[in-house]
Amino acid sequence: MLRQASKSSQKRQNAVKKSQRTTRTKLVQKQARKFSTKPIQQQQATLFGCYGQTGPYVAQYLGPTGMRMIAAYRDDGMTVRPLKVSGEVGQVVPRQFAWQNPDSIRATLQGTDLVINMIGSSTPTIHFNEYDANLRTALTLAKTAKEMGVSRFIHVSAAGASPTAGSNFLRAKYESEEAVKTYFPNATIVRPCFIYDSNNPYLHTLAIGANVDEPQIAFADTVIQPTYARDVGAAIAQLALHPEIDGQTWTLGGQEQLTRWEIFERFSNMIAHKDSNLGAYCQKPQRLNGPDSFELFRKEQLLFKQLMNRWTPIGACDYFAEDVTLDTCEKTKGFAELGIKPSDTNLTFVRLGKAYLSNLSKANETKLFTWTTGCLDEKAPGSKAIDFSSGAIGTH
Repeated sequence: MLRQASKSSQKRQNAVKKSQRTTRTKLVQKQARKFSTKPIQQQQATLFGCYGQTGPYVAQYLGPTGMRMIAAYRDDGMTVRPLKVSGEVGQVVPRQFAWQNPDSIRATLQGTDLVINMIGSSTPTIHFNEYDANLRTALTLAKTAKEMGVSRFIHVSAAGASPTAGSNFLRAKYESEEAVKTYFPNATIVRPCFIYDSNNPYLHTLAIGANVDEPQIAFADTVIQPTYARDVGAAIAQLALHPEIDGQTWTLGGQEQLTRWEIFERFSNMIAHKDSNLGAYCQKPQRLNGPDSFELFRKEQLLFKQLMNRWTPIGACDYFAEDVTLDTCEKTKGFAELGIKPSDTNLTFVRLGKAYLSNLSKANETKLFTWTTGCLDEKAPGSKAIDFSSGAIGTH
């Protein structure tokens, strides 16, 4: 009887030890899945919002490292196809998902070590408001990623995010940060200022406004700090490749702080100078501020009263009224700590506005366009005029 009791006790002890070994094995395996313990070529990142302004640049910077990327999309897949050329064959894998369906999110997170969430919108639609696009989406992604054992999370918020902000978009972004930190206390938060690239709708609206009769510039005195999307993409890629700096907040801003009126004037000087043919029709721009700006958005849902652009609907109105610069935001690390020099604002504006220069074949008769200032300056003595009608300007 004593021998049998001893065997029974030994069996129990062996079962306990086996259970402990199994638990330790699971912990070791979980630790082995950590992002920092794998070679870059074996790491996998899932990119949400990868076909917005910033996503394609993140893929371009991560592609040469050999990292495998899952490009999550929710349309027919045409928007993510250009991302496939960012890496080798099979390195960028498009995968469809719906943020309301956790099962589809789990499918995109199979084997993923890092989630980069770039989903967000300041403009509500018929189907989704600011809190759907920014808060509820981030909450669902973070919760599902935690359940799937993802070890790292990079969340793109917005500069000026605060619980007391006057914009629904900025308040939703702040709450999204808190939601992500609930599941990932060591999450990396990226807060870029106003992001733009060559396809930015608002800047194109200002460029178009330089060619219309008596344009109205809403929120003319609002100060922003335009940040080039490529620079933001480079910063996110740097953060993705350095897990040792996880858990910090980064605020990213461009080189200059400009009012929206100053941005309009730059496009006006470049596109419709007063000495050009088109410039004769752009002599009376009107600055709108405060209630006048809101009234313009409320009545016409247009930045300019001419029926030529519907890219800036009324839902984005409160965000455009906010002053958002590095000086008005919480002090955190930024481009300098990442070793990134922000792009020259003049040059990037010129790249955006040069599409409108083909109409100015006579604009250079008395003026000389310079790439340095991005505007038409007095022609230097003996210099040769640039022919805007030729295709040479597009080669820059």
